[in-house]
Parts: sequence; C-alpha cells; structure tokens
Amino acid sequence: MAGRKAKDASGKTQEELAREAGVSLSTWKVWQQDKKLGGQELANRKKQAEIQNIETRTEKEQRMLAILDEEYLPRVEVERALAAVAGVDDQYDSAILSELPSLLAGLTPDKIEKELHLFVDKWKQDRADSRSGVWVAARAAVEKELRGDLKKVAARKS
Repeated sequence: MAGRKAKDASGKTQEELAREAGVSLSTWKVWQQDKKLGGQELANRKKQAEIQNIETRTEKEQRMLAILDEEYLPRVEVERALAAVAGVDDQYDSAILSELPSLLAGLTPDKIEKELHLFVDKWKQDRADSRSGVWVAARAAVEKELRGDLKKVAARKS
C-alpha cells in the first residue's frame, strides 16, 4: 500500500512513537535500525562514534594550544593592529612635511644629519609602541575568550 505510513504492532505510526519518546522521526528510525543490528555491528558503530568524538576534541585542543603558543590571533585584533600602525605611519608622513622643514632650516649638513637621525628614531619608537600595545590587547582578548577551555586542556594534559 504505497503512500500509507507504516504502523507497528501497537497500531501507531513511527511519527507517533517518536513523539511519545520525545525524539525526532529520524532519531526514532536510527533506533529501529540499531535494534536490527547484531551486537558486534552496534559495538563497531559506537567505537567509530567515540573515535570521531576523540579526534574532534583533540583537533579543538590543538587549535587552542596553537593560540596559546601565539601562532594565531583573532582577525579583528590583527586588523586593529594594522590600522594603528598605518595611523602612526600617516602621522609620520605628516610630520615629515610639516615639522621637518622648520627643524632643518639654516642647519649645516652635519647638523641636518643629526636632526634626521633623532627624528627617524623617534618615529621608529612610536611605530614599535603602537604595534606592541595592540598586540598586548590582542593577546589579552584571546586569553579572556579561551580561559575556560584552556583550563580544561591543561587539566587533561597534566
């Protein structure tokens, strides 16, 4: 009888039985298939599921450890760092055009070289400071986000 829903001995459809068990119809059907499997087949399926679960957890833990080892940083934090460095570079360009001419006006070549070294060193330090500050913030964001998971990983490793 095509189109009719299969009923079990109780006269209920599989949908009704699944609803009574509080599961979806697909879960109910898997349960029925499992009942038909022999003991060894069911044990093999359970072992495969456990292996997959362990592999998934291991992969997640490896990613978290890589983050701890600072191999990765959140994309948003990297973008902020690049924007901060670009901002300092823009300020440097402006300073070259606005401050440098007045600093060098009337100086001898030796004094110009000395002033240029001081000027360049100051801006190198400003760039380094802008990068390091953003990276420290990025690192703190990573640790805060993963603190709970990292404790679990560390507990498993010890």
